[in-house]
Amino acid sequence: MGKNQFKKIIFITCIIIFLYIVGIVIVGILCEDMESVCYFSQIYSALFVVCGVVIAMMQYIITSNEQTNTRKRELELREKEMLEIEKDRIQNAINLANYYKDNILDNIFIIDSIYEDTGIKAILENIKLEDMIEFDQHELKKLLSADKQKQIAEIVNSDTFRNAVAKNSIIYGFAEQAKIITTTENDEGQVQKNLTINEMELFREYSNILNMLLNNTEYFAMNFTHKTADESVVYQSLHTTYLAMMRILYFDISQNNQYGEEKLYTNAIELFNIWRTRAQHQRDGGIELQRGTIAKGAELPYNK
Repeated sequence: MGKNQFKKIIFITCIIIFLYIVGIVIVGILCEDMESVCYFSQIYSALFVVCGVVIAMMQYIITSNEQTNTRKRELELREKEMLEIEKDRIQNAINLANYYKDNILDNIFIIDSIYEDTGIKAILENIKLEDMIEFDQHELKKLLSADKQKQIAEIVNSDTFRNAVAKNSIIYGFAEQAKIITTTENDEGQVQKNLTINEMELFREYSNILNMLLNNTEYFAMNFTHKTADESVVYQSLHTTYLAMMRILYFDISQNNQYGEEKLYTNAIELFNIWRTRAQHQRDGGIELQRGTIAKGAELPYNK
């Protein structure tokens, strides 16, 4: 109750008391015997009680209406705030789609190409997506035999892997500082260019690309798992490449996550499991049911 309302009630109460006293005095003057005075006093008191009840009911109705209006205004304000939050979440998702294109896709193409050239991708593709859940060493041992893990480790340390990294550095144009171009002149006077690659610098750049890819993926996923962006907005457009990417990175992530200890890239793993489960539901026959909400994701309400 506001101060102005409280003052109004005090003022009305004082008027009622004043009129009651004046009324009693007038009745006492007009009536000659005490019995009449008592009789009229009781009638007069009853009328004031009724008036007081009426005034109290009116005040209750006014207060209830004000409270209702206040709640309505608060609800409208809350709905407006929620709409703004949802609008921001949708816009953040759109911005993250651009981030994904600029900071993740290019690097995963490099890693994917190297792993395909060396046979690592073929090994990892034997693991079913639905079995990839925890992304730790304990799960890795169940999904990939010790021989397969040893085979991957041997490939990474082989000439085949070094050649694949060198080839893809030329194709995709990374590790330019590792490339040394010299020119020689043959007996016929023709100038020939010779390319020499600094392997240490090349692999330093490759490691930077892999680590950057993992960190960028974690940042991308973090916005969705912490609800600052709406993942349903970008799911249909990005989930296929995201799931394929996480399969490629499964070995790199899992071998660094000890069972029972704090994990790395937890947000990337969580988003993978959300999208993997949803994709599985779609494949299992829920496409028609989910098409309306998944095809484009969340939308802002539009009032015509």
